[in-house]
Amino acid sequence: MFRFFLFSSFLVVFVTSQKIQPVLSQDEPSVEWFIIESPTFRVIYPQDCAFQANKVIRLLEKTVQPYAENYRQQPRPITLILHNQSLISNAYVALGPRRSEWGLTAPQTSFAGSTDWLTLLGFHEYSHVMQLDKSRTGLSKALWGLTGDYGLSVANALALPPWFWEGDAVGMETQFTQGGRGRLPEFHMPYRALLLSRGIPNYEESSLGSFKTYYPDPYRYGYLMTSYLKRSRDKQVWTGIISRAAGWWIKPFTFSSSIKKASGLSLYDLHQAALLETNSAWRKALSGLEETPCTYLTSPVFDEIGRAHV
Repeated sequence: MFRFFLFSSFLVVFVTSQKIQPVLSQDEPSVEWFIIESPTFRVIYPQDCAFQANKVIRLLEKTVQPYAENYRQQPRPITLILHNQSLISNAYVALGPRRSEWGLTAPQTSFAGSTDWLTLLGFHEYSHVMQLDKSRTGLSKALWGLTGDYGLSVANALALPPWFWEGDAVGMETQFTQGGRGRLPEFHMPYRALLLSRGIPNYEESSLGSFKTYYPDPYRYGYLMTSYLKRSRDKQVWTGIISRAAGWWIKPFTFSSSIKKASGLSLYDLHQAALLETNSAWRKALSGLEETPCTYLTSPVFDEIGRAHV
């Protein structure tokens, strides 16, 4: 039995290892790189990004203590790589090797609201760092010991859904900054339109999406789910869920059973309760509004997701 488990683990890691590495930027060979270090962070940056590198490392050092208390996890040192030769406004945390990479070009839309781009990235991406460190426990830690970072990535993918990782990180950026996407009406707009026009969808459609119907991304859905449980139970409730789900990633329905043990709600009950509360609040706000009369110059045509085209 042990040999079968060991062979299966190596096979899964081998098959998936080539598909779990994100790519943010490819820098020119002529770029000269520098390093700045602190007790918790090692920042690698291009020559002309010294100001941003110093700003980032000061910001991140301030997040270490509150995040360690929130996740009940002692932080481990991590390497951060800054890129300034790409127009992609994005960042990620990855394993194999364990690191975080940031694109320094800020988005040209209202994506981040009034929050500084580097501040948003700092609080959001460091949430992922702490999530990954917290998940290195139980059977996940055993698989990590056998196969390294790729094994831990596989265990995390099997134990925890994408909406949890991103929703929790959006919640943390909202909790620890004066802005955050959780405070932006534009961030909630797709789900608000969905709930007010079609009611509450089922869990499978919300978490996995559909080829027929548009459903908002895991960031928005995950924020509603994780925030509801924090409000109704405890701000640190997800910390125990991470440990239980990742620690027993090989057990069927480990994520749902971990939520049940921590909150008394099944995964489907949590989905219904979170979206019902949100839907009720938005409908109550809508009932007090008076629409301004208008005259259409042309007859509007509504598409399959309810958008009006005139």
